[in-house]
Amino acid sequence: MAKPIRRLFVEMPPRHGKSELGSKYFPSWNASLYPDRDLILTSATDDLAMDFSQAALDVTLEYGKDVFGPQAQVRKDVRARHRWQMEVGGAVRAAGVGGSIMGRGAHGLLIDDYLKNMEEALSETNREKIYRWYLSTASTRLAPDAWVVIIATRWHRKDLIGRLAEDMQNGGERWAKLRLPALAEERDPLGRSLGEALWPERFSKRWLESVRAKYIASGYEWMWESLYQQNPPEILDAEFEPSYFGDNIWFKEWPPLEDFVHRVQTCDPSLGQTDKSDFQAHVLMGLDRDGTMYVEGDLRRRNRVQVVGDMLDLARWFRPEAVGVESNMWQVLLADELYAQSKASGMALPVWPMNNWENKLVRIRATLTPYLSRGEFRFRDTPGTRLLVEQLRGFPACKYDDGPDALELAVRVMRDVFQCGVQRVSPEEINDEHVTHGMLM
Repeated sequence: MAKPIRRLFVEMPPRHGKSELGSKYFPSWNASLYPDRDLILTSATDDLAMDFSQAALDVTLEYGKDVFGPQAQVRKDVRARHRWQMEVGGAVRAAGVGGSIMGRGAHGLLIDDYLKNMEEALSETNREKIYRWYLSTASTRLAPDAWVVIIATRWHRKDLIGRLAEDMQNGGERWAKLRLPALAEERDPLGRSLGEALWPERFSKRWLESVRAKYIASGYEWMWESLYQQNPPEILDAEFEPSYFGDNIWFKEWPPLEDFVHRVQTCDPSLGQTDKSDFQAHVLMGLDRDGTMYVEGDLRRRNRVQVVGDMLDLARWFRPEAVGVESNMWQVLLADELYAQSKASGMALPVWPMNNWENKLVRIRATLTPYLSRGEFRFRDTPGTRLLVEQLRGFPACKYDDGPDALELAVRVMRDVFQCGVQRVSPEEINDEHVTHGMLM
């Protein structure tokens, strides 16, 4: 006999009946068949969860006794949207994801669509809140033999399902998964042919392909993959094309420094050493004679003394012709300190304080896109540079962007100090009317 499934992910596209089946009929079936057991029904908001609870109650009142007999009787005095109870004693309680779940424990937990919209999916803070709610609140209400079903349209690879799947890989709870893409893929769990629609009577293959074409034409193919195929990408809503980051971008060891036309060093001096602080980013960049820029990044959390000390150590080896330091507000003091300490050590670094007045997204997009699109960067294969590239791949949705900031600064120093390299794309080309140049002081 097959072992019962007590942890299940169900991934389905929008408007394909997952809530109708999962949050309306399934709770009614469960309450009628097991009227002595408690069920917690949750969804993205309190109102939505209570709407599902009311619909399940209505189904139970209308069909429960006819299908399951007198055991499916609902108490007349406990029939609220947020809580209704069977005569035998089991109850269904409804609450929004992230909220409090009061009362007794439960034999079953149903979570249906824990994210309301794309804004919530893009928020790392919100995703973390939902994950912690599951661990600290929802799962603590469960009886030892309880089951959990999570039904969702996938918006993000690190949503609740994604996080729990990662935990499973690290020895956490074991989950079964039923993934039902809108258009069938290889090894379809329902035995569909490749490309066959999930619900052809309602959403035909032709209609679904037109939806996919719309997303591709708009530049948001990842939305189709996430919402309809339940295959969210590693990086959601990234600025730069994944094709910019192939295996050919890496190099192992620096060429001889004398082979470079120019060498620059930059620093994005965010300070702090806790796991919540921004990274403090150093970038070394060498421009060779064919226009390729070789890059190494050093991204760590460090205090002010370490920032200056590490910059001096890098400069002794790399011998930069210009050192750019972001100098908005307090950072200008760091530029002054770096110059003073380098002079005292006998190097007298050519420090260029750089102001960033424009929108960060526009500035990084405008400066880096031409080089990335033409494959004119080469990145040294080190942990710090790997982190820089990961921040580039995820920009602007990635939580940290210190690496892209320091890289953009290096390109700007190379361009503005030495008058070399490509010009930034125009405001018209990037469809933004508010691009202005950063300033050299």
